[in-house]
Amino acid sequence: MGFPPSAFLIGAQKAGTTTLANLLGQHPDVSLAEPKEPDYLSNQYGQGLEWYKERFIDPEAEVLLDASTSYTLASPKYEYEDKSIPERLYELNPDAKLIYIMRDPVERTYSGYLHSKRYGRTTQSFSDLIRNKEFHHIYTSDYYTQVSRWLEVFPRESLLLLLFEDLKEEPEATAWHCLEFLRLDSDIELSMDVKMNESYNTTAAGGKLNGLLRKYRFINVKWIPQKLRRRLMKAFIVSKEPVEKMSDEDRSYLQEHFRLMNEQLKREYGVNTNKWS
Repeated sequence: MGFPPSAFLIGAQKAGTTTLANLLGQHPDVSLAEPKEPDYLSNQYGQGLEWYKERFIDPEAEVLLDASTSYTLASPKYEYEDKSIPERLYELNPDAKLIYIMRDPVERTYSGYLHSKRYGRTTQSFSDLIRNKEFHHIYTSDYYTQVSRWLEVFPRESLLLLLFEDLKEEPEATAWHCLEFLRLDSDIELSMDVKMNESYNTTAAGGKLNGLLRKYRFINVKWIPQKLRRRLMKAFIVSKEPVEKMSDEDRSYLQEHFRLMNEQLKREYGVNTNKWS
């Protein structure tokens, strides 16, 4: 089939998308982008289709998989004057298959906050940010709104809903489920030696460096050797301080905040939100 991509791992951020993409990328008929999140439909739309095509390792593979989590950031800044991201994707490929993996929204919100700190995007406390209605990690964890938003454009059978908790407990079965959804041979052996991303604290300078490496990732992935990147991480980015924990008060606040959304997700889309209680 080749270009344009027919498979999209659209989110959620900090819910195992890297692990799942690496598992699916082992299939001989699947080609990932490099880096795995080209963000074409969001931040790079002006680059054009030829630029997008060049992001894939094998643009002629049967299934090209775009694993950009920015496609399900339900913040006003991810709606554009011409079209929303779902509309842009439908125009690109109306037959696209969408995979959306969700994590306990309380844990995902906190993990997203730590991610923002690592990239120097915030210095505020978690307690202050979650009580700010503009905090985008709150939007990102509202899976009911995310799913409803995409199903305004795509038919229900185009969207596979998964749980991070299932991926963590049964990675092979979850990967096979995805391959079947993509109509690929699932009777293949997959290496389970794929680790989940681990949280870490950064130094003050490390957050800024992390942000620069992220901003210019299309350059640094190509020109900065992996060994050098690891040395930069060890020397300048990673802090020896342990990752801070969420307070019980903040956890209770978020559980109540997401309660109704989770109930709607379960009732209307059959998601087993009991795993989050």
